[in-house]
Amino acid sequence: MSSPRRQRKHLHHHHYRHDTEAAVSANRIITCYASSSDRVPLPYQQAAYALGREIARRGWVQRNGGGRHGLMGSLTDGGLDAGGAVDAVILDVFTEQNCHPRLERVKVVADMSERKHGLYREADAYIALPGGLGTLEELAEVLSWRQLAFHNKPIVLYNVDGFWDPLICWLERAVALNMVSTDMVSRQLLQCADSAAEVCCLLETHFAAGVVSAEPCHPCSARIATVRPPASTTGPEEAGDGASRPPCKTDPGWLAAADAQHYSVRADWTRLTLAKESER
Repeated sequence: MSSPRRQRKHLHHHHYRHDTEAAVSANRIITCYASSSDRVPLPYQQAAYALGREIARRGWVQRNGGGRHGLMGSLTDGGLDAGGAVDAVILDVFTEQNCHPRLERVKVVADMSERKHGLYREADAYIALPGGLGTLEELAEVLSWRQLAFHNKPIVLYNVDGFWDPLICWLERAVALNMVSTDMVSRQLLQCADSAAEVCCLLETHFAAGVVSAEPCHPCSARIATVRPPASTTGPEEAGDGASRPPCKTDPGWLAAADAQHYSVRADWTRLTLAKESER
């Protein structure tokens, strides 16, 4: 990865043939991580709004955390104002007071883990806008999983006003000290762009190359720990006294069942009316 300044200069010279746009836009889901603070400076909100419009203009579906304020709200407004599709994954405790009132497709979940996985699953790309600790947590997770090959989806930093420059410098230093894989640099697992159009051009390039898999793999499916005890010892399914035990959580059968149960998300989108009623 080049330095922030050199990388931005390189991206400014990035060109994309827009006649391929229609061929690579169908049914793409773009997950956006962003601040939901209502105190974010106006230029950042305008940048988020512009990205929402750019995503919609390409016929992609925008997915975010559902907040009504800050960059999250601006993303939604930009997408909907441009006639695009926007859906969200939001915590149940936020549905009445913080859910964006214009959203019609919302998946309500109980905790942050479910929320993160709802944003992760099905997505074709991940964009990190300026944000706080929640945004950093979400970005770190998808970036770590990208390095571990749990998915091969593009990840782009929307570097509004150099917001992500300190993170880029930290990452370059971590790579130089062998604390992060050099693949992060050599394979460009993380990319950076200064404008909404540049962000989307980078994604178009990935999609046109046809290298993005249909479904991401969750670490639960990666079978990292699937080694059973030797036959001479007591296994996870049967105790020494003959009584049955719950399946061990490193057992492949348990992992497959848990993965199927927890991450079948296509069918449980809910039309949210409660938040809209509270606005009237």
